[in-house]
Amino acid sequence: MRKKNFLIIFFFLFLLAGLIYRTYQFRHQPFYDWDEGIYAEVAKEIIKNKSLKTTFNEHPWLNKPPLSHFIIAFVFILTDYSHFFSRLIFTSFSFFTLLLTYLLAKKLFKNSFLALLSPLFLLSSQIYLERSVLLNTDIIIALSWLGYFYYFSSFWKRTFFLILGVWSKSLAGFYPLFLDFFHFFSQKRDHSLKKIVHFIIQILTQIFFASLWYFYAYLNFDQYFIKAHFYDQIFKRVERPIELHFGKNLGIKYYPLTLWQDSKILTLFLLFGVIFLLLTLIRKKKLTTDKIALLFPLPFFFLLLLVKSKIYWYLVFVLPFFTLIAFYPITVFFKNRPFTRKISFTLIFLLFILFVKNTFFYHHKIEISEGYQIAQCLKKLPYENTAFLVDEKERTTYQFIKENNLYTETSFLYGGQPSLVFYANKKINFFYQKNQFLKKYSSYPIIVFKEEDRVNLGINIDAFEYFCSTENQLENERWYVFVKPSINNKD
Repeated sequence: MRKKNFLIIFFFLFLLAGLIYRTYQFRHQPFYDWDEGIYAEVAKEIIKNKSLKTTFNEHPWLNKPPLSHFIIAFVFILTDYSHFFSRLIFTSFSFFTLLLTYLLAKKLFKNSFLALLSPLFLLSSQIYLERSVLLNTDIIIALSWLGYFYYFSSFWKRTFFLILGVWSKSLAGFYPLFLDFFHFFSQKRDHSLKKIVHFIIQILTQIFFASLWYFYAYLNFDQYFIKAHFYDQIFKRVERPIELHFGKNLGIKYYPLTLWQDSKILTLFLLFGVIFLLLTLIRKKKLTTDKIALLFPLPFFFLLLLVKSKIYWYLVFVLPFFTLIAFYPITVFFKNRPFTRKISFTLIFLLFILFVKNTFFYHHKIEISEGYQIAQCLKKLPYENTAFLVDEKERTTYQFIKENNLYTETSFLYGGQPSLVFYANKKINFFYQKNQFLKKYSSYPIIVFKEEDRVNLGINIDAFEYFCSTENQLENERWYVFVKPSINNKD
């Protein structure tokens, strides 16, 4: 093995070790609300129901295609619901994303040493590092886009990555198909009818295989699937800030400012790269393969600027390609100049030190939510329905979201803390309306409420017995769990 190849292999093994170590720091951290708690519970119910149908809290859950949930469920089965190993799966997706980023940079710019900058640029992003250790679908879509581009010359390989993206993140996974159209029609050659038909058949074949989950979901859920998945989770997010995702009311400035706050090093080189790319295109007026790769994320990024729902981790989709843009001037502008290696080595060294600081020297402080505390209490009780009155803040949010039509079919399944359902291991009926709770709570064997609500609403607990409460210092802020005496005696 050549010394150069050995160093590159060692470099990536070191990156992998750092990512694993950072993930290991989260081994005792309960799943975060919202997304981690949701994904974990959906996977848990797949196991419980022994069905391909995805549910949350026993309610159909069609927000996302099921691939990531199936993967999590598989790991749960093998590892007895291990937090570390379920998160480690997404760490592995992150590592392969880094590897493909490097390989694509090397393929485009023909320099294996300088290409090492691309994964290090990516690892300078705190958002990317966060997604590398948590249950999510964003890191998978980033991998799928890179894989589609890297294996573009192989129809079945790129189709595999298209399916990976669509089955993880729905319509966003189809985005690389625009590359097919651009590549086909930008070729300076005659397009015979035969070639056009062949091209269309290939595209339709890819769409068919990637859409198999859509067919399955529609056959099982009919119009509810169309409403819950396409309208609520995709189109509605474009036209309004669903579930209070206002993006700090920054509008189109939200993502640029978030990117700057996330990684100033990457942002500075990205700005330099965009300017240099535009000047190059104006001067040469020719779209080569490397220029197409660099332009690839920009239309999607501009779409993010216009979409009303702003969520910072959507940047993960385009970050790997942004690193290529940031990397581009170094490979071209400084090409064959004496100080190129000095600048590159300095950058690699600084980014490498930053990576070590964010991984091997990272220490995670465990955060325990009140929902987790309540769940630890509830799971000791027999598996029966629970009436849960959400707190005043959550009820106020509910009213605002309802009045402004910012909700989806699943917005109010979670009670503001979906991980509670995962850890409680029972059906939770969340009540957002005080009157509804007061009418029905007496028929439930288990009830959960805040002390201030018991006092203010006059909740009658004569038919119940105290079971446990959270550890808030202020008594009126504590959550209480009460049970019917027959239930309590069983315990």
